This record gives sequence, C-alpha cells and structure tokens, in this order.
Amino acid sequence: MTVIKKEITPGKKPFKSLYVSVMLWFVGRALAAVSKIDKEVRDEIAALPEGCLIGMAVFPFGYPGFKAPAMFVQKTDGNRFRYIGTRAGSRKPDFLITFKSIEAAMLVFTFREKTVEAQAYARFTADGSLAVACTFVRILNKTEILLLPKIIAGRAVRRYDRQERKHRKRICLYARTLAGI
Repeated sequence: MTVIKKEITPGKKPFKSLYVSVMLWFVGRALAAVSKIDKEVRDEIAALPEGCLIGMAVFPFGYPGFKAPAMFVQKTDGNRFRYIGTRAGSRKPDFLITFKSIEAAMLVFTFREKTVEAQAYARFTADGSLAVACTFVRILNKTEILLLPKIIAGRAVRRYDRQERKHRKRICLYARTLAGI
C-alpha cells in the first residue's frame, strides 16, 4: 500500500491580494499624513507609548515562505506616525490586527462591512494592549472620515463625525498620502 502525500498550500487570489496590498499601503501612508495635518489625531497619538509599532496584516503573515499583505506605522517624536512599510523587521508590533483571510480583509477594505461588524464576526484578531487598540481605532476612524466620501465613510465607521474644514484637510491629506510627504 502506498501513501500519497499532498502538500496543502493556500489558494492564489492575485487580484484580491493586490487590492488589499494597495489599500494597506494607502491606509499606512494616510495615517502618517493625517498625523501631520490634524491636531486631534496628534493628541490621540500622544497617548501611545513612545516608539509604539502598530500593524495590520492578512493571515498567514509572519510565516516563512508567505508574502501576505501588511502595513506598519510607528509613533515618532512630535506625536506623529511614520509609515514603516510591509515588514516590521525583527521587532514584534505593540499592536497587530491580523485578518483571518483575504476574503475577510476584502469585506472591510471594499467597505461592505464596518470594522466593528468584522470584529463581531471574528474576521480578524487583535494582538496587543487594549488601550493602544482603542486609540488606534479612533485614529483609523478619523482617517477614514477624512479620506472617504460621506456615503462610503458612513459604511466604514461606527459614527460619522462632522469635521471642520474637511475639504481643505481632505485635499491636503490626499496630496501628502500620494506624494509621501
């Protein structure tokens, strides 16, 4: 009797993986940009520990041989975020959101499901301090409100807050995000 061993590998979903990678890249750069133009975000970042590293990734991130989409930002002097990129190096993030699959990440990044709903349906795990998690979610919500039109942002965040000078901030945010300033 012969035993046939079949290696189990994850399915390839190049479009979904590319889309989520681009969205994570954009969100990471937008977090860095919004920390430069919005005082409320800088006040929120001030509550984080110095050098705090925060990331978002899709499972199986961190396993050898897999290149899953990811994004990392780090708190710097002046209460700002700096976009690190797709890898954190050897350092373990202080807070990491890991989507359980590329489909779960697609639901959130195509704005078909609010982040709160995704968390309720256990589509991602959060590893790290609860205080850092709450602060990061508030910063992420503020960033999404500034980035997205109201009809889409209303689907992405739990509560849509009106912003002062939103159009001016939005133009500045897009310019800084795309130019990397």
